[in-house]
Amino acid sequence: MPELPYVAGAEQLVVWPPGTLQAPLIPGGDNVQLVKPDGTPYVALSEGGITRTQAQFDRVNSQTFQTVPGLVLVLSAGQTYRLRAELDVVAGTGGFKVRLGPGAGPLTATALWYYITARQDGVTTDLRLVRRESALAGSPTAYAGAGDFLVEIAGVITVGIGAQLVVQFACQNNDGSTSSVRLNSLLQATLIGSLAAPDG
Repeated sequence: MPELPYVAGAEQLVVWPPGTLQAPLIPGGDNVQLVKPDGTPYVALSEGGITRTQAQFDRVNSQTFQTVPGLVLVLSAGQTYRLRAELDVVAGTGGFKVRLGPGAGPLTATALWYYITARQDGVTTDLRLVRRESALAGSPTAYAGAGDFLVEIAGVITVGIGAQLVVQFACQNNDGSTSSVRLNSLLQATLIGSLAAPDG
């Protein structure tokens, strides 16, 4: 089976062993690799995306942070992303705490800021919580009270080492109560730039 024609200065599909090219092509698969013009492997850029919880996540009498299932996104090294999360939280008398953290892999940030705010159902006079954060898995943002809350996270991250970004959640106090992140809570990361200079 003939190899693909070489085009100088373009990204190439390199097939190994020769003659094993089959459809569909899967970059990163057993026999197909996408390489840059300089011969280095091409790594797909994560554009971020949006994800949601597909079930309610409960923390029962526990102050230990855990990743909220479903609220996980992969971010790429050297890229800058706009961050947004909207959490539908129901808190027991032990309250709740929340933060952004690294998931699987050593996600790092060369620059990061985000605010966490919480609005309580039925309370229109003020925000229950406002806090600025500048580190992954840093000091938790917490509220020690029961109720239904819209918890919002908004900020920007420039990624050092690319890996998973997650939302972490727990009870603020251990008093036997349950605090939860409900179904269809959201995490979104939107790619807005790169540290690298543009080509040309």
